[in-house]
Amino acid sequence: MSDVTIHDRRRLLDDDLAVEAAEISFEREDGERTAPHRLVRVLRDDAAAVLLIDRARRELLLVEQFRWPTHEKGPGRLVEIVAGVIEPGESPEQTAAREALEEAGVLSGEMIPIARCYPTPGYSTERVHIFAAEVRPGAPAGAGGGVDVGEHTRTVRLPFAAVDDRLRDGRIADAKTLIALQWFRLRDGR
Repeated sequence: MSDVTIHDRRRLLDDDLAVEAAEISFEREDGERTAPHRLVRVLRDDAAAVLLIDRARRELLLVEQFRWPTHEKGPGRLVEIVAGVIEPGESPEQTAAREALEEAGVLSGEMIPIARCYPTPGYSTERVHIFAAEVRPGAPAGAGGGVDVGEHTRTVRLPFAAVDDRLRDGRIADAKTLIALQWFRLRDGR
């Protein structure tokens, strides 16, 4: 949108996450201009995520980890596809492969793009690049479990035959994982 005017932008927080507020006005579809109104956004780097497919075992590899923001409304522990922030100099595919090794302890094959989406566009700049990749056969390449402070992941193996049940029963509450499982179900699920 090229006809956006940003007035009075200021940083409210500059920590692990940055938060900024601004007065914004823009041209509506009818050609009229909106009055300036205050908006707040979280400045977040892009992330990459990957659905790990183990065809030999007919399983998907997911991870379970504690997520403080979901603790009070539940569940505090989410089952998710592996994911992480794209580091400077990394491509989304490189990040997804790195996260597969760090969080699940496996080497991944070619990254197949599933989607690129904004999980919370109402307040965050974060985009997530979602991929699928087959797990390379053989012994695990690493311990998994995560490497960041406070990140403790546990690998969860989901049989192909259980994907429908997981999509129906509400135990998957993470958006990127729902997108990936729906993709798998539509493309590879039988």
